[in-house]
Amino acid sequence: MPGRCLTATAVERLLQHGRLPHVLLLDWQLPGLSGREALAFLRERFDEVSLPVLVLTASPARETLEVALSTGANDFVPKPYNDVELLARVRVRAQAEALGEREDALRIREADAQAARALAEGALGDVQAVTDALLDSGVRLQLVIDTLPSLINFVDAEGRYVLNNRAYAEWFGVQVGALRGRTVREVIGEENYQHLAPLLERARAGEAVEYEAPFIFGGGRRGYIHGTHVPYRGPDGELRGYVSLVQDVTERRRSEAALRESEERFCRLTEAGIIGILEWDASGAFTAFANPDYLKLVPDADILGKPLAEALPGMAEQGFARLLDQVVATGVPYVGTEVPVTLPHHAPDTVDYMNFVFQPMRGPQGEVNGVLVCAFEVTDQVLARQASERLAAELQVRADVERQLIGIVSHDLRNPLNAILLSATTLLSRPELDERQEKVLRRMLKAAERMRRMVHDLLDFTQARLGTGLAVQRRLTDLNALVRQVVDEVALVHPGQEVHFVAEGEAQGVFDPDRIAQLLSNLLTNALVYGVPGLPVRVTTRAEASHLVLEVHNMGDPIPPERLERLFQSLERGAVLPAHSSRSIGLGLFIVESIVRAHGGTIRVHSTAEQGTTLRVSLPR
Repeated sequence: MPGRCLTATAVERLLQHGRLPHVLLLDWQLPGLSGREALAFLRERFDEVSLPVLVLTASPARETLEVALSTGANDFVPKPYNDVELLARVRVRAQAEALGEREDALRIREADAQAARALAEGALGDVQAVTDALLDSGVRLQLVIDTLPSLINFVDAEGRYVLNNRAYAEWFGVQVGALRGRTVREVIGEENYQHLAPLLERARAGEAVEYEAPFIFGGGRRGYIHGTHVPYRGPDGELRGYVSLVQDVTERRRSEAALRESEERFCRLTEAGIIGILEWDASGAFTAFANPDYLKLVPDADILGKPLAEALPGMAEQGFARLLDQVVATGVPYVGTEVPVTLPHHAPDTVDYMNFVFQPMRGPQGEVNGVLVCAFEVTDQVLARQASERLAAELQVRADVERQLIGIVSHDLRNPLNAILLSATTLLSRPELDERQEKVLRRMLKAAERMRRMVHDLLDFTQARLGTGLAVQRRLTDLNALVRQVVDEVALVHPGQEVHFVAEGEAQGVFDPDRIAQLLSNLLTNALVYGVPGLPVRVTTRAEASHLVLEVHNMGDPIPPERLERLFQSLERGAVLPAHSSRSIGLGLFIVESIVRAHGGTIRVHSTAEQGTTLRVSLPR
């Protein structure tokens, strides 16, 4: 049956040209025209077989129904009505017409039980960022990574384990320190290594790698792992190895495969149409109308001509006999969705799920003289959805734990870092320092500042990605004055590199000055790192209608097109870090985009070899 619902005007055109709809829905309370008059007009031209009419009525009075049925209505639907029930009855009526049955029919409500696949990987990026930061600081590293549920290890440039957490050691059945100094090839085995060698070599070469691959676990069990390898570079930019996070995803892969198989079965099932059509007469006995698909549900059962309690006592005991009597007595259809049942050919403790429609069939005088039942089994879809929901709940719990852990770790690092910064600043103010002491203190201060920025980035990352988004405190601010302040601060950190600021008119707006300063500092630092040494970075501000525009431009190698789409994702960079730059955890542009989004703005990137790279931020005023 075509899935179209025609308006009154369209029906008029069809009637004029002799093409009749499968079923006509008539509202009994039409404005300016009674439903009885409209129905009488139709019945003067078409009988109940050639043009079935379902009456929609808000009046349940018996007199109203008797008038509708005696005037020529095939059936009625009370208002307010359920869309699913209405569509089910219309669909089955059309199918009965196609089968050559009488005008009374209904449509089976097709179950929409597609299982969710959203199997979040958890906050792997969060854990990676924390581990990466701690490798520089050395603060309680082993204690922190031992609390993480993921498998974590650090491999040096020679392919040997430097450290690993407790979960990783237990995976191989050894003590935490037993893997230190051993090669990856030796620990994971030759067959696993042959599969993973190309990926591990890419990580050792400085490339971030993420994959899922087959893996042979202890005892010969075969499954799948999800691995993330992030290169680690020292303060001098030298590649020192990579950090790995590994998860056993075998069960998830099995669930996905089972879900795909279930979906394929469901598609084949729906393509085949209704799997069960059966008719009872008013006495409760099965008539001779039972399609073969229904009989497949109850094999070896001689049911035709027998009442339900005798033909299928197990089904009668589950309440279907009572439903049948109810529909016959009231004339009201019953629609059941995902009804748990025990089928005769299944074990007694096996629960299946079915969709049913019980549609009353009426005689010439409107009396109920039978019930038409349509059904199809949806057990696989229901079980797959339930399994997916359970898995999604487990993954959410894991994500919550990792989010809380990252927040706690980041907060715990702030106090000792503040103490280091304060102490180093105080010592630098002493006049008796010699040149060597001053150099050591400045190096300490610079490292602590870098660590502080990483902690702030981690907190922002946690709030932006795993929380409710970055909070902003808006107030009226002069963007030009704010930009001058940030440019001066960045220039102090990058002596010898030029930053040109051009203000094209006034730039007053309502936004969070601290967040916009953080945004500009990240963009400027990025431009100075990736720009051509000796060529200035240009910052421009201007007002455009209801928006303020902030642009940061630098010359240098263009951002590869394949990286542009992922530029503002966490742990992504526009290009490989130059050798002279200090390392970062790759959250700067992610936080920039989060700040812009929190203000309701946009950010765009234009990057070519000829014109350089420009990041354009547009903020509502």
